Amino acid sequence: MIPIGIQNLTVNTIYIKELQVKLLGSSTRFLDSYDFITLAESRSLIDEITAGNVVLVRDNVQLSQADSLSYLADPSESSVLRYRALNFVQDDTVTTILFKDAISGSVLSSEPINAIQAVAYGTSIRIQKSGGDVIVVDALDMASTYIDGVLVTPPLANAVIQLNALFVNAGSVGNPPTITGGAARTINLTYSTTLNLAITGTDIVALTLDLSTVGTVPVGHLAIPVGNNTLLIGGSLLPVGSYTFFITAINYFGTFTQTVTLVVAIPPFSNTMSFNPANAAAYFRDDVAGMENNNPFYRASGPTSTAWTVFGWTKLDTTGNKPLVGFGDIFTVGKGALMLYTRIFNASWKDFKLLYGNNSGNVQGQTYFAMATGTWFSWAVVYDGTATTSAAPFDLWINGVNVGFNSTSGSWSGSIEYLGTNNSRLTVAEMPFFSTTNTGGYWDDIAFWDSDQSANISTFHNGGTPIDLGTYNPFSYYRFGDDPLDISAYPTLHNQGTTGNNLTAYNGTVADYVSDTPP
Repeated sequence: MIPIGIQNLTVNTIYIKELQVKLLGSSTRFLDSYDFITLAESRSLIDEITAGNVVLVRDNVQLSQADSLSYLADPSESSVLRYRALNFVQDDTVTTILFKDAISGSVLSSEPINAIQAVAYGTSIRIQKSGGDVIVVDALDMASTYIDGVLVTPPLANAVIQLNALFVNAGSVGNPPTITGGAARTINLTYSTTLNLAITGTDIVALTLDLSTVGTVPVGHLAIPVGNNTLLIGGSLLPVGSYTFFITAINYFGTFTQTVTLVVAIPPFSNTMSFNPANAAAYFRDDVAGMENNNPFYRASGPTSTAWTVFGWTKLDTTGNKPLVGFGDIFTVGKGALMLYTRIFNASWKDFKLLYGNNSGNVQGQTYFAMATGTWFSWAVVYDGTATTSAAPFDLWINGVNVGFNSTSGSWSGSIEYLGTNNSRLTVAEMPFFSTTNTGGYWDDIAFWDSDQSANISTFHNGGTPIDLGTYNPFSYYRFGDDPLDISAYPTLHNQGTTGNNLTAYNGTVADYVSDTPP
């Protein structure tokens, strides 16, 4: 609020304006308004200012140490002015920014609108010409910087935003900004695409984003490029799901916040990939700690449990056992496992096997079926939830046709569960308790339900062409490379079902996802 002007020291005068300067110490004197002093005296005054030996006086009242003041350029005198407190105001024509003394209200300087900008400089604020080539005001303290008589709001970054909102022509005087679309909007985005969203509205000077604890967009997926109001949303790694963030438009007269819901969906169903491991020991396992029993096959005890269905696609290309799905432990007394696998006997005849129990007591089912080696087929096993005293509660479909199981042994009344060992976790394409391992083959689109889906299995087969099983709300659903995240986030095999866990790939590479699928 109290200016002192210091011209370039190559000239021979210093211009004192609207104040009295009192030099302390042996050279104590007063310089009244509009006094001129010599070059030598100006150098002495500069030294005294630097040493902090100057106070400012108005009406014989000491005001402050000069070194606590900020600098302000005086366009009419080509000098640098220092003010303790400034009030920035747009004039009524919205063409000029007025620099006012915060106490007297007098206009000290002005700049055209759209010609200046505020920047953070250390712990203070600097006002400079747009582009930064000329400093207009330096070392502004937030505690003494006002906009239309109201202190700017800490922190420093917020104060800079508020000043810049004032310095730009925001449109109609007195009108806060708006954003097209109102206070809430939903944006639908397909996974792996990027959306450039232009934020439009009225009287927008600046935009800010809130991606804090209320928002859910992962860091790095949302940005405002410097210099325009365009949001870059998405990118190839933004996971499928629903996200919330907040856009706030700012100008001197107010703010407007829009809540945005971003819905990222998987691309339309297209079966383009399957699993064909180069390493015969490759497989998938449920490694979600604390949720190892989170699958339809879990059975704590007792003769009955909830019904379940598992459906998938397979192509057999060599002899030997082909593991499909496994869960539990066949070697612990009273504990058991579920194992589904196929065997090849010759080029035409195959065998589908069910084992339910352990190595001392179990239900087994098997069915021979004719299928040329190297041909894709669908398979499904349904458990109706009744007592497992034989193979009767289990049923088998091949290519959408109910072919049933031929029971070969016993009953089982124990549990089927995770026992704290990796061998008892849910697996796909592995049989950890068998001496023979996977010897080649293809796996595709395997889904689990915690219900009897017998009525839908012919629909799932669809004449030999896979359909989107996700529309039937499976408990777990694995696409083997068709979910883009299976590729970008390998080794995780992502569950597209409603409740189940992701799986983890072992002993393989992302190249095990191949473009050989059921027709």
